Amino acid sequence: MKLILFNSDSKLKTSFKNYIKEWEKEIPKPNEDYYKMYSMFLDNYEASIEQFLNASTSKRLENDEPFVKFYWLVDSSLNIVGTIRYRINIPALYGNVGYEISPKHRHKGFGKKMLIQLKKELKINGTNSLIATVRKENNHSIKLLESQGAIRKGTVSSEDLTETLLKFELNF
Repeated sequence: MKLILFNSDSKLKTSFKNYIKEWEKEIPKPNEDYYKMYSMFLDNYEASIEQFLNASTSKRLENDEPFVKFYWLVDSSLNIVGTIRYRINIPALYGNVGYEISPKHRHKGFGKKMLIQLKKELKINGTNSLIATVRKENNHSIKLLESQGAIRKGTVSSEDLTETLLKFELNF
């Protein structure tokens, strides 16, 4: 398994589209409709990749705009099993890391592998901590973060104020 930065290389196009389609059958949790989040790639892959890559330009950092780096977690056959995002210049409400594992690949340790690889990548670039916000009933994500040494730092309300999220800090 390895992390690959989102890119316009067409060799992952079919894999990403398959990953998105896996979410179509899932009943989304509040603020976690990954099919809706990624479905634009099904209609216009190239333009959607470009839009996501534009959220990762250094010019956004210079302008104090939100900056997001998107990664795919891929297996040795280049099948995408998960995605993870690292965000800078975001409202305090959000964590600066977000991730998901495709429904058919859950409970196999891929979330842990993805988080460990992201921490290594960030540490190389001088970052030594992450903030994550998690729905309080998302026990798998809570266990993942705690297994990596994350410490609960309180709660925040979701953007639409419909739920309380747990806030974790992970130093490395």
